[in-house]
Amino acid sequence: MSKIARTAALAASAAAITVGTLAAPAHAAEVTSFSLSYGNATLAGKNTWFDRSVTLEATHYLPSGTGNCRRVMLVAQNADLATVDANSTSWKCGAGTYAVNLQVAHQVPGGPAYVQVYWQEKDSATANTVRNIKSTWCNRTACY
Repeated sequence: MSKIARTAALAASAAAITVGTLAAPAHAAEVTSFSLSYGNATLAGKNTWFDRSVTLEATHYLPSGTGNCRRVMLVAQNADLATVDANSTSWKCGAGTYAVNLQVAHQVPGGPAYVQVYWQEKDSATANTVRNIKSTWCNRTACY
């Protein structure tokens, strides 16, 4: 075998070895969907579960005449149901359709075991009393 042929064969072998050592693609993230309603108001969306975090994407619809301020809160829990992270939207005090994008994390392999999506309200922008009006509890396979 000539020196050029040997060099080409070695280069091809090295390329094959390099390709074989590339990291395997990540598995598809699990997705759980939910829908809540309260009067004519709605909150519907999905949780996307990653290795160490959960992302919530939803649409929050408040019809005219709601009269209260509302927000969405996402709470991450570990397998013992202890809260490990939380995040919320700002308060929405007027009629409209609002995009919700929240993320929570738990820095252990597998991330949060559960999330709770809380729909909260208070009487006005300056009120201190917050009420949970609806909620859903989710794991990687379903929301309840």
